[in-house]
Amino acid sequence: EEDLFNCNIGHGCFLKRWEADLGLIQDVGALLERDPEGAKQFYQLTSSSRQTIGLNEIFTAARSHNKIALEALMIAAKRLGIKIAYLVNLLNPEVVVIGGGFEEAGPEFLNKVSSTVKEWAFREVTEDLRISYSSLRENAVALGAASLVTQKIFAGLL
Repeated sequence: EEDLFNCNIGHGCFLKRWEADLGLIQDVGALLERDPEGAKQFYQLTSSSRQTIGLNEIFTAARSHNKIALEALMIAAKRLGIKIAYLVNLLNPEVVVIGGGFEEAGPEFLNKVSSTVKEWAFREVTEDLRISYSSLRENAVALGAASLVTQKIFAGLL
């Protein structure tokens, strides 16, 4: 199977942190280089250039059924699904919430993540597992920080 992480044990990148965009922007760039006609359509659809491609442009193109954006999203969804499967096997949570802007990726992305988790994780830990998008969107971090401050304040009063 294709190496979705492109990072083998012993290689310098093995211990680096995961990219926040799951390598999506890099994958789109590579796909655009291989398909000049598809690249032209992608750039017209998103009003972007190679240097200005971001997650929003990719999500916009995917909503318009652009084949390059959809292919890159499926690769990223599989990567994320494999990573989640490892965590699910270790922690056995009831719910996994996906945020960080990926809520905009749509239901196909979430379905691919879910199916990949089921493929890579132990059956016992996925039977009752729910995977969903965050409903807080970009407010999640601010709300979490505010709740921590509130907890500290009220903990001091008790």
